[in-house]
Amino acid sequence: ITDSTVEKIAQSLTKLQHLDLSFCDKISNPSLAAIANMKSLRSLNLTACSRIGTQEGMKSLKTLLSHRKLQKLVLSRCKLITDSSITALFHDFVLDRNMAIDDDDRDDKFLHLDLSYCENITDQALENEIASLTD
Repeated sequence: ITDSTVEKIAQSLTKLQHLDLSFCDKISNPSLAAIANMKSLRSLNLTACSRIGTQEGMKSLKTLLSHRKLQKLVLSRCKLITDSSITALFHDFVLDRNMAIDDDDRDDKFLHLDLSYCENITDQALENEIASLTD
């Protein structure tokens, strides 16, 4: 799958709720920009997408998070994700206090973030961004 295919999926399947692009190593920032417009998306799996992780791409994912529908984001094994990627994704992100309400009926809770095997992220970067989300 390439960026142009992902762009067509994003344009055509606007109500799609789950998208798994794991191991699609030909997708990059244009795919993330297209996915950012998928306002119904609840789950996105980008495991081992080797071209994912630049600051530009993370800003697109930040836009996706801002729609308040995404509950699960899997970025496992994305080699390009670094501390600056995490900062681009979460810095100045406004976490609505209501997203933390323990109410199973709410559909806007961000519940799952998988950064496993992202070896270029430090504990300090994650701790800094988590602290800024909960301040």
